[in-house]
Amino acid sequence: MGDTNCYTLASLMKVVVVVTCSQLLMGCLAIAKTTSTNLTTDQSALLHFKSHIHYHDILATNWSNSSSVCSWIGVTCGVRHRRVISLSVSSMGISGNISPQLGNLSFLAALDLGFNNLSGALPLELSLLHRLKSISVKVNNLGGEIPSWLGVLGRLEYISLKNNSFTGSIPTHLSNLSNLEYLDISYNPLDYDGIIPEELGRLRNLQVLSMQGNRLSGVIPSSIFNMSSLKIMAFGANDLSGSLPNELCENLPLLEGLYVSYNKLSGQIPSNLSQCGTRLQVLALSYNWFVGGIPAAIGELTTLQILALGGSSLNGSIPQEIVNLQNLVLLGLERNQLSGGLSANIFNNMSSLQGLNLHTNKLVGNLPREISNLTTLKELYLANNYFTGVLPRGLMAQIEILSLNSNSFTDIILAELFNISTLRVLDLSDNALSGPLPTNMCYPNSLLQKLFLGHNQLSGVIPDSLSNCSHLKILELSLNKFIAFQPHIFSNLRFLEYLNLQGSNLNVESSSLITSLSNCRYLTTLSIGDNPACGIIPPSVGNLSSSLQEFFAANCKMKDANVPPQIGNLSNLITLSLYGNQLSGCIPPTIKHLYALQALDLSDNNIRGPIPEGLCGLSNLNFLYLSQNQFSGPIPECLGNVMSLRELLLHSNKLSSNIPSTLWGLKDLFQLDLSSNYLNGSLPLQIQNLVAAIYINFSNNQLSDSIPSPIGNLPNLVNLSLAQNRLQGSIPTFVGSMLSLVSLDLSANNLSGSIPKSLEALRYLKYLNLSFNDLSGEIPTEGPFKNFTMESFEFNGALCGAPRFNVPPCRTISHHGSKRKKKLEFSLFIAAGLEERNLEKKVECVSSILELALSCAAESAKDRITMKEAVAKLQKIKYQLSI
Repeated sequence: MGDTNCYTLASLMKVVVVVTCSQLLMGCLAIAKTTSTNLTTDQSALLHFKSHIHYHDILATNWSNSSSVCSWIGVTCGVRHRRVISLSVSSMGISGNISPQLGNLSFLAALDLGFNNLSGALPLELSLLHRLKSISVKVNNLGGEIPSWLGVLGRLEYISLKNNSFTGSIPTHLSNLSNLEYLDISYNPLDYDGIIPEELGRLRNLQVLSMQGNRLSGVIPSSIFNMSSLKIMAFGANDLSGSLPNELCENLPLLEGLYVSYNKLSGQIPSNLSQCGTRLQVLALSYNWFVGGIPAAIGELTTLQILALGGSSLNGSIPQEIVNLQNLVLLGLERNQLSGGLSANIFNNMSSLQGLNLHTNKLVGNLPREISNLTTLKELYLANNYFTGVLPRGLMAQIEILSLNSNSFTDIILAELFNISTLRVLDLSDNALSGPLPTNMCYPNSLLQKLFLGHNQLSGVIPDSLSNCSHLKILELSLNKFIAFQPHIFSNLRFLEYLNLQGSNLNVESSSLITSLSNCRYLTTLSIGDNPACGIIPPSVGNLSSSLQEFFAANCKMKDANVPPQIGNLSNLITLSLYGNQLSGCIPPTIKHLYALQALDLSDNNIRGPIPEGLCGLSNLNFLYLSQNQFSGPIPECLGNVMSLRELLLHSNKLSSNIPSTLWGLKDLFQLDLSSNYLNGSLPLQIQNLVAAIYINFSNNQLSDSIPSPIGNLPNLVNLSLAQNRLQGSIPTFVGSMLSLVSLDLSANNLSGSIPKSLEALRYLKYLNLSFNDLSGEIPTEGPFKNFTMESFEFNGALCGAPRFNVPPCRTISHHGSKRKKKLEFSLFIAAGLEERNLEKKVECVSSILELALSCAAESAKDRITMKEAVAKLQKIKYQLSI
């Protein structure tokens, strides 16, 4: 309590200081004047303001000493005193700072500087304008804290500071402005976790309170809900919590608009909203955490024009009572859990409805035919529901946006839809539509800009009339069963930005298609992959739009085709995906000109030659996929300089030599797959630098020496595979520190020693393969080992443990065992003198066979291994010798 009192006292002192300074400033200025202020003073103040700004040409010629200040543009003088009472220069393109001299306009009642590019803070001298009733500086770049001295201007009725860069908190002393009717400070980056001051509830004349997009948190104070004069309450796009009071309408009898969308308000929507029925026009509660159903009382809000309840967790059916909302212009119930069907008469009285949004719910059944009676409807969103059947005929002659995607419509008269002259967006993707497209897809001068027909079962030929859709920007035809089209139909689509023909069963060579797209100068995305015969990528690919950012042509069976050097002309390309073809040849050197490239996927082709060092200059490259090709030679060391790399997949090639040491410096790398190559050498200690890695696969190479212990310093690693190499030594205990591991494969190496019990700490480990090594000792049994089977450990040297692992039980070493060990050491000593090729491998083989023989000839029956175990060990020895 003491701290709170101190804070409150400090805040009060701050207000007192500000008010006192303002009063002293006014007094000092008054004493300093030897004569009363006059129109000349006003002229001087305005000329000083002009000198501080970059202004519109009109002000340059109009504001001058040669004419009366009262005739200047934006200036109004009073009739009685002939002093400046209003300064309005909004939308004049003014930039710069606000001059403190404006504080000398002592008769000023209205100041409007909105919609300019002013910066800096509001000068303290404006606090001298004690006659000021209205101040608007909205839509500028003004900053600093919201001025405390605003609370001194007791005549203020209107304040608009919205869309600036004001910071800090909302001053509590604004509550002193007893005449204030309008307060808007929306869309300023105020302090995080700022609150709505409870003191604002004292503004008994306030009609409009707007604090949207201010990063406010906490609950809306109860005093705000008791401001009986309030007509507009706007707190949208903040982080407010709590619930709306049931007495909302009772205490706010004049409320016309409630805007609280995009917050964290919870609980149920108040059930007694009917008391707002005579005035409420806007109820915007969307994208909060409300639960329960839509109250039937909403149907009594007969003056309502906008009802926005989307993006919560509302359930149940749409209440039949909304049929009474005959003034409704916009109805938004999207992204909820609403269920049931739409009744036949639910929209009967909505003769003014222009927007209906029900997408992403659980609505079912057929659309009522009566929906066609909504003659004023311009936007209809029904996507992501379970609607079925037929789309009613005669649908809304004035519709502009029709979104029906992700339903189960089976019968839509496409020819009728394409005949709607006002249609701009049509989305029928992801339904069950079949049959051919209509021959009259677009009439000349069609306004259609976005057409989505993907993921249906449309078939036949894409008609030539598509070329009449000359305003198309987005064309999505993917995942259908088309058979052909004439490539020239795209040459007339000059505004096309996005074209997706992926997986449409088209049997058209890409060369003619790509050539026809050279007229589409705004094209940013082109996807033609997963079609049966794309032919080749022609040299004309270099003539595609310089704006092209994404090019997908994967799985197109481009047999024996090369990547043309003209690909380097696409300097703004961000994604290039050509995987799963039969491309051959080398990567062209011009690839180095794709400076903006972030993702390159050439995997699963027949590309050969070295990996070009030109790739090293692509400083924005995040994803490099060159796997399953015929690349040979070393991995370029300069790849370690591409610090933007997140995923590097080079597996299944013919790469040789050591892994470049530079790769260990890629600290932001998530995935590194170099498996199935001919890489040799050892893994260095620097592998621990790959701190962001979640997937590392070096399997099926020729790596040797031991696993470095610092590998345990990779805390995010989920998958590690070092299988089928020539690694030796023991499994580092520190592997047990890799607590994120889900998969660990060290099989088919020459690892020896015991399995570290530290691996029992790997709680997320689901897959473990240590087979085909020379491990010995007890198999751990705790932690993830409770779920592993014999397949994880088979074909090792002398493991023991639980019977489910199919290994002998662990026992103390006997006297006879010591004798056998001495004989084995002697045999190894003899074998060490051999001078033949593959000496080391043969020594291992001889030693293993001798040890197996001794195990079979043990004096005690309980010490002898079974024939089944002997055969298994011989198979493993044979496998090791063949590596």
